[in-house]
Amino acid sequence: PGHTFAAESDLTSSASYKTPEDGSGCAEYIAASMRLQDPIKPYVLLQLRNTHIQIQNCFLSSRQGLALGEALASNRIATSLDASGNGFGDDGCVASKPGEMGVLDAIKHSDSLTTVRLDRVRLNRKSAVLFKSLLEKTVTLTSLSLANNFIGDIGGELI
Repeated sequence: PGHTFAAESDLTSSASYKTPEDGSGCAEYIAASMRLQDPIKPYVLLQLRNTHIQIQNCFLSSRQGLALGEALASNRIATSLDASGNGFGDDGCVASKPGEMGVLDAIKHSDSLTTVRLDRVRLNRKSAVLFKSLLEKTVTLTSLSLANNFIGDIGGELI
C-alpha cells in the first residue's frame, strides 16, 4: 500500500520510489540515501515497516548506517532491531557531521526500541563511549547485544 518499486538500479532517484508518511522512517531513509549518494536497499525499506526490524548480513556500509540512523530516528513502529553482520562500523553508528544521525544516535533518542542487536558490525572503542551515554539516557532499551565487535576490555568496562 503506497509503495512503488523500480528496478534496484533506478533507486537513486526520488521519482522511482514513493512512500507514505507512516512513522516508519522510510521517507527519511530514502532522503538520506540520496543525499549520501548511496543506493537505496529495498529490503531495508520493507523491514522499516515492521515492529521487529531484521536486517542482518545485508552488507550495509557506513553511509547506509547513517541512512538507517536517520530512518530509526523517525521510526515510531519498531520495538526491536537486529542489524548484526553489517559492516557499517563506528562511522555508521555515530554521525560525524551536523545534520547526520548514526544508528547509535537514533537508538539513544528512540522511545520505542526495547531490543537491539549489533553483533559483528565492526564497532571499536570509539563507540563504547557512546554506548555508555546511550545506556544512561535511554529509558526503553532493555536488551543490547554487541557480541563479536572490537570494543576490547577497556570499551567493555566503559559500557
